[in-house]
Amino acid sequence: MFSTFEQAFNFTAQAGAWALENPTLAACAVAGVGGVAVAAAPVLVTGPVLSGLGFNVGGVATGSIAAGIQSSMGNVAANSLFAVAQSAGAGGLGGVTANIAAQSCGVLTTMGSAGLAWIKRNSTG
Repeated sequence: MFSTFEQAFNFTAQAGAWALENPTLAACAVAGVGGVAVAAAPVLVTGPVLSGLGFNVGGVATGSIAAGIQSSMGNVAANSLFAVAQSAGAGGLGGVTANIAAQSCGVLTTMGSAGLAWIKRNSTG
């Protein structure tokens, strides 16, 4: 009888061998799972991305990419992409927009990878 560790190891080895034999399908599987995760919990993506760009709770971070963009554009127009990102980073209603955009990207990624996997699986070449 196999232990849980041995079963997990065997499964991992089988999955790795399958991925080497089917790299396109493996990439589609990874992209599909990633897309589902983003669609299910978009804040896990939008929060770190906005923060990394410099859109924080306290406003635009000094020396960040966002600060560079803001200095080059001057006054920020209401409802512009920059204003929405700034609102999202500060925890405002822009976060809803950012999360919906991330969910849309997650769904499209999943659909695209599923479509590519289907095409690859059903191609005769």
